[in-house]
Amino acid sequence: MTEKNYDLVILGGGPAGTACALSLLGSGLRIALIEKQKFPKDKVCGDAIPGEAIKILKQIVPGFDREFLKVTQKLRTSGSVFHYNNRFFHKHWENEAYTCRRLYFDNFLLELASGLPMTTIYQESDVAEIKRTAESFTLITKSGSLEISCKMIVGADGVNGLSTSLLGGNKISRKHHVSAVRAYFKGVSGVREDLTEFYAGRHYGSGYFWIFPIYGGLVNAGYGLLSDEISSADINLKQVFTRIMQENGPLHEKFRHAGQYGPLESRGIPLGSCKPVISGERFVLAGDAASLADPLSGAGIGNAVVSGNSAAMQVLRCFRSGDFSEQAMKAYEADIKKRLGKELRRNAVIRKTINSFPLIPNLAFLFGKKFSDKI
Repeated sequence: MTEKNYDLVILGGGPAGTACALSLLGSGLRIALIEKQKFPKDKVCGDAIPGEAIKILKQIVPGFDREFLKVTQKLRTSGSVFHYNNRFFHKHWENEAYTCRRLYFDNFLLELASGLPMTTIYQESDVAEIKRTAESFTLITKSGSLEISCKMIVGADGVNGLSTSLLGGNKISRKHHVSAVRAYFKGVSGVREDLTEFYAGRHYGSGYFWIFPIYGGLVNAGYGLLSDEISSADINLKQVFTRIMQENGPLHEKFRHAGQYGPLESRGIPLGSCKPVISGERFVLAGDAASLADPLSGAGIGNAVVSGNSAAMQVLRCFRSGDFSEQAMKAYEADIKKRLGKELRRNAVIRKTINSFPLIPNLAFLFGKKFSDKI
């Protein structure tokens, strides 16, 4: 067994984990970033990179624009078209946003992190055990070949990761969890490369269908629904996805001559409408491990980057003060509440209202049409 000692361990090499590592550039801390899988790796996702994520990455990564130019497999998006029961409106984004397959985007961020001084990346390292002492943690991989000790952990290993269950003691709540399916297609008609599309209404249950243009003539198409609704009604999400494309008006026309590119895959999305434990003595949780996906859209990349940056600020506070107590970590929770809380609460209320009163979205879209941006 190889034994290593670090100041900080970041569990997970996705946007939350890498944003944390990148935010700690120049901190002088010895950091280990441990990733279960080998990159590049794909992740079932809508592949939309929101403006907030790009904005923060520009702030924390020197020369981000120059480096991001090297990622050719991306499309710049200018806005979205929202459809609801044959009504629609267009919203133009003020901030710079993109679509990019997670296969490429996540690998890009991990490569940036791998160039950081005093940061070691461990890929294909599946942590099976976390032991706690009064002043440290010890992490042991499933193979037993690596043992790492540290003073603090940032858990960014997702909703099914070890950190959220073992450190936070959290369990998945179906009422605050979305199950989604996604596949890539070629030959989808009537899709603009700079616009993402969302479809909701009576044909879609409480969920929505998305169409996101992807570099190379691909389209990322998916459908998500609350896991509680899926369970109570015994819904087969993959069958519903196929039926929507075949039977529902505009989507049927768009996909009439399209061919599927790769399998239809599924994933779970933990929504920020619940209140899990996200910090404790010597640890904080970020990204999906902290259940921070938008309750209305299910989008998670932007909030993952925000929380990774907030986690890094908490790490700095702890090492500067020498205080790693549960009470000290409340500053992280306060920062997350300040940066994300208002939007998470608002969108949770909107989603609940839509589910309870389906006529309200019709009125909202009728009214919103007057304020729609020009396409």
